Order: sequence, then C-alpha cells, then structure tokens
Amino acid sequence: MIPLFLMLLGAGYFFSRVFNRGEDFNSHRSQVRVEQSEMRIGNLGAGPTIAVVGTIRNDSPVTWKDVSVEARFFDKSHKLIDTKQSPYGLYDLPANDSCPFKISLPREFPATDYDSCQVRILSAQDASAFP
Repeated sequence: MIPLFLMLLGAGYFFSRVFNRGEDFNSHRSQVRVEQSEMRIGNLGAGPTIAVVGTIRNDSPVTWKDVSVEARFFDKSHKLIDTKQSPYGLYDLPANDSCPFKISLPREFPATDYDSCQVRILSAQDASAFP
C-alpha cells in the first residue's frame, strides 16, 4: 500500500511540474526594468557596429529565464533609425538581483546619426516553469 501511495505521489509531482506554466511575466513587468544602459559605437573587422550595454534589475521574487530585450536607436530629431531584438532569450535574471546585457548589431548609418537609444524588456519566462 505504501509503495502505491509513493508512486501516486511521485506521479502527481511529475504532472504538476510538466503542466506548471509558472508566473506570468506581465504580472511582474513593473518589477523588472532596465537599470542602466549606454550606447557604444565601434568597429569590428567585419565593419562598423553599434551596441548597447547595461544592466537589468529584477525586484520581483521570481527568477526569470529567456529574458528578451529590444534596443531602439534614434537620431537627433528622435526619429527611429535602427533597432534590434535579442533573437531569443539571452539572459537569466535572478530574483531580487541585477544582470548585465549587451545588444550589438552592424551599423548601417554614419556614427553621427546615432544620437540616443531606448531599451525595453519584451518578455521573460518563469525559471521554475517546465521547459
């Protein structure tokens, strides 16, 4: 009787993990923010680049995985001239902690055209959810 009970208990735990979607990121969006970011202009052997380097702060009690970030680049008149999204979740973000990020892309316009940037967090998944 005890082995059957333990087997059912184990199966229940397994199924609860499989169907666990975790916390909804939108419920915690205000607790996850870009803490600091800086635009950098560079040159690689392959050509000119633009990058944003910074930190993301997670003030929620949830550890997030697959954090997807978008960078938007503007000219002096605040017209959008370039953008890039992380192609997949690049970052794991521990609860009540910060982590660094970097988004880099080939620069298509002269360096003087890039005046400012904005970074936003698009989505994330609860790290405790079943993959």
